[in-house]
Amino acid sequence: MTAEHGLGEIMVERNFAQLDFDGVRLLLPQENVAAIEVSAEIDTASGVAGALGSLRANGLEWPAFALDAACEPCAECPPAYPFCIAINLGDLPAFALACEKIDRLTLTDEREFQPLQPCMHRPLGPVEALLLRDGGLLLLADVARLRRYLLPEIAA
Repeated sequence: MTAEHGLGEIMVERNFAQLDFDGVRLLLPQENVAAIEVSAEIDTASGVAGALGSLRANGLEWPAFALDAACEPCAECPPAYPFCIAINLGDLPAFALACEKIDRLTLTDEREFQPLQPCMHRPLGPVEALLLRDGGLLLLADVARLRRYLLPEIAA
């Protein structure tokens, strides 16, 4: 979470983008969403090492990625991922993520989030908390940590 919102704090309404891929539901703060495009727009001939390619959105280039069920980067964009969401980190483009589905989730109480159990914690992993909702588990990702995870040589 950001410095303003620690886990367990009561908050004013906050919106999240929910990205579904390969059975995983990942939450990112809505304020970090810059654009939603179709994944067919990913230029596989360009991009940084480890990325699928690059996505052009809002006049900027975004390194594009897709994640599998283990939240590991995919070598290719799965055909079942028709969307690609461009994510900002502050005012700067961070990355783009391809996914199966995009929804919006509004929360009014961050106490719904549960911290990761020690056996689930990965020191360099992007997931910082869990949310049980509608019979399923959602993973809350921190955008800065997700960028470092996807682009370790650039984000260092």
